[in-house]
Amino acid sequence: KNPELQSDYLGNSLLFTFFYSILIIALAAASTYMHVPIFEKYEFYAYIYLIVFNGILQNFDTLFVNIFRIKNSLKAITFYQSAVPVTNFIACIVWRGKELLYALVILQVVSYLLALIVFIYYSPIKLKFRFKLPVQKDLLKSGMALLLFNASFYFILIITRTFVSYFFSIKELGYFSFALSFFD
Repeated sequence: KNPELQSDYLGNSLLFTFFYSILIIALAAASTYMHVPIFEKYEFYAYIYLIVFNGILQNFDTLFVNIFRIKNSLKAITFYQSAVPVTNFIACIVWRGKELLYALVILQVVSYLLALIVFIYYSPIKLKFRFKLPVQKDLLKSGMALLLFNASFYFILIITRTFVSYFFSIKELGYFSFALSFFD
């Protein structure tokens, strides 16, 4: 109910997400620099920074989706949830082959970026980026159990997809990922 406190929590959550994003960029840069042999079968390094930027934008968007849900402001969420499927559909009509893959990744980045702009512009909570230690501690305390749960869940998904990608073809991995997306 307190707008100042809500602003503090949102601002500190955005700061946490920003610091987390820097960590992701650093890990991507380190893995590129050391050329860790991961996913060489999929030309992963050709897309790594687009994928990282995509993930970072998605993290920020997810934070705003939660804020907008709490405030029962659904128009921006509707835009967010429809932007990627619409641009993916358009990409599938316009491009083919390797260009389609680049188009899908780039258009996802564009969609998430547009959604973030919409979220920031229509934010129901005033944005303030002030580091407040008590708020940070409270966010960490409240979020630690959720972090462990989500990390475990995504770790299981990553291990499963890695296992399937190692033993099966790219086409079969695509079928598996498509089927898995219905349960995610």
